[in-house]
Formats: sequence, structure tokens, C-alpha cells
Amino acid sequence: MGRVTMLRQQIIEERDLVLSVVEVISLWSDPRYKDYLPRGQQIESEWFDKFVASWNVARTITKDRRADVLGYLNGTFRHAVARNQDGSAVDDAANAIAKKKWTPNANEPLSLVSKVAFFLRPDRFVPVDRWARAGIKLFTPPGQAPADKTYKAYLTAFDKVYDGGHRAAIEQIATSRWAKDLARLAGCDQAILPSEPFTRKVLDNGLMRAGGRPL
Repeated sequence: MGRVTMLRQQIIEERDLVLSVVEVISLWSDPRYKDYLPRGQQIESEWFDKFVASWNVARTITKDRRADVLGYLNGTFRHAVARNQDGSAVDDAANAIAKKKWTPNANEPLSLVSKVAFFLRPDRFVPVDRWARAGIKLFTPPGQAPADKTYKAYLTAFDKVYDGGHRAAIEQIATSRWAKDLARLAGCDQAILPSEPFTRKVLDNGLMRAGGRPL
């Protein structure tokens, strides 16, 4: 496979994008997740319990308040996300959960809420954590990196990095023959490979790798 063409700005190393495509194909073909990704439906309690454990966000919820958090995410938050574009719904939900004291030490559960937003609307929202924040700073011009901790600011920065060259680079890799063959073998619909939900999640994984996420 040839080198990915450099466009308007530096892009994540091709190797990391290739590995990220493999990871996202695995995500989209995983029975635990693939039925949730395209629908935005109500989240079941059993699925949520497994999700908070495997996505490293269990500590952001007070144990005896998990049902309250899920009820809020399934109701108020799900409806807000359906019509939100700028990411402010994620900030609002994180603030509301913290204000209700459903999270330990009043920590705003931005990571948890952003990851749920991704499952509800993967076409628009991406997860955020410390690895992704560290990664995006490496690919955002000085003065444009989010100076605060809001999800809205992060999503704006993410969109700039995505549209500044990564979209085309990821589409090139995701639609290559080996990626299509891997998707077929994994039981992942090949039609999803060049889509916005898929390519944006690839960038998310690539940013985490660039930000130092342990393999």
C-alpha cells in the first residue's frame, strides 16, 4: 500500500490510521455494539453495565446511581442529542449528572456522556478522553486547540482536524481492497467503511494512538 497523500496539514502516521481502521472494523462487527451504532435507540440496562466496564467509565458513576444515570441518558439526553450539532448537549448532560451528584467527587463525566453520544449519533459525535485530547493537540495549529475542557470546544477542534486532511486519508485506507476483505471476513457491512460514522471513529482512534494510548 502506497503512502497516503499529504493534504493541507500534517496527518496522523499511515501506520496508526491503518491500525485504527482495523480497530473500527472490529468495533462495527462486534455483536455487543453493531446493533447500537446505527439506531440511536434506548439503551438496555444489561448492555449499559457491560459498556461502562469495558469503556473505562465505570468510575465516573456513583454505583447506586447507575440506574438514574441511564434513565437520564435514555430520556433527556437522547432527545437533546437527536437535534444537537455543536456538542453542547454533551456538556449540558455532563453538568446535569454532576449537579445531581450521580458522579463521585463532582467530576463531570464528559468521557462517559460523549461515548454514549457516539452510540446514539455516530454520524456527528465522537468519544473524548485524555488520550484523544493529547492527540488532537499534536495536529491542531497553535492557538486553535481547545483551551477549556468543554466537549463543544473539543468537537470543533476535531472537525477541523478531520476536514483538514484526515477525511480523505482515512477514506483512501478504508476503501482499499484489504480493508474491504477484512470487513467481509469480520462480518462488517462494507458499505459502512467510507461513511462519516466510520471515518470519524477512525480519526478518534488515531488521535488516541497519537496521544499515547497504551496498545
